Amino acid sequence: MLPSQSPYTSGKLVLVPLRLTCGLSTIVGTHGEEQAAGQYCRIRVALTGTDAFTHTFDVARTALTTTAGTSIGYSYDAQEVKRQPQQIAPVGSHDRYEFDIYYDVPRDVTVNGFTFSDSEGGPTVQLPLPVREWPFS
Repeated sequence: MLPSQSPYTSGKLVLVPLRLTCGLSTIVGTHGEEQAAGQYCRIRVALTGTDAFTHTFDVARTALTTTAGTSIGYSYDAQEVKRQPQQIAPVGSHDRYEFDIYYDVPRDVTVNGFTFSDSEGGPTVQLPLPVREWPFS
């Protein structure tokens, strides 16, 4: 569990971070496995639409931020192996989705935040994440 499970809003999409895990060297899915170039970090999120109209959530508009000030985009390969969405469309009125987003993070980098934005010009929202050392497995 993350210490703060407050909702964050970009446009008409609300996102709540639920869990963060880093230090994964390999992920295994039903149809393959993938080795991390560094380490996989996985963030589980809950996504809700707050509008009467449908909207699109694009995982490519998310990133992990680091204590060094860099951003790391999601891992397409890890998302595919774990059968997690690249995009959710449509996100209907008050629909709720829970899913994981995977990132391949260099081993010597410390993650300290998460950013996302809707696909319709909403602001980029920055969420703080707990900073800690993850055991590498």
